[in-house]
Amino acid sequence: MSGGRRRTIKEAQHVRIYHSVMVTPAWRRLSCYARAGYLELSMRYGGPGSNNGKIPYSVREMAENLNISVPTVRSHVFKELKEHGFIVETRRGRYGRKRSYASEWRLTEFKCDATEQAPTHAYRQWQGSAQPISTKDHVRRAQSMTRSAA
Repeated sequence: MSGGRRRTIKEAQHVRIYHSVMVTPAWRRLSCYARAGYLELSMRYGGPGSNNGKIPYSVREMAENLNISVPTVRSHVFKELKEHGFIVETRRGRYGRKRSYASEWRLTEFKCDATEQAPTHAYRQWQGSAQPISTKDHVRRAQSMTRSAA
């Protein structure tokens, strides 16, 4: 090369999930929707010193990207990820005629770039069952509750 310039090779962008995260009871208890949603949200994280704490993602956008319904995204993806300690909502989104904007999120696995808060790894402290509850179990419980109420 002439002029003493070096070419830099950029590393391909990727989403990395460590084994230490995947073996936690919190991760094991997540539904497949929530796991896929975490990957989608992680794709928007730009790395250290970039946008953690200000990662925009709306329910409608997530539903479109995962090819599932909006209610499923609300009840499974964002709700589960928040309850299990993987994400924190830093700014609530709004959808309306005059003004709309997506909610902003922080991944607890990484340092918050907006507030400089250290990673909380809240999913490590999650207390709950390590075995996922199947949909059939939910149906059986609902049926037994209606029978006992009658």
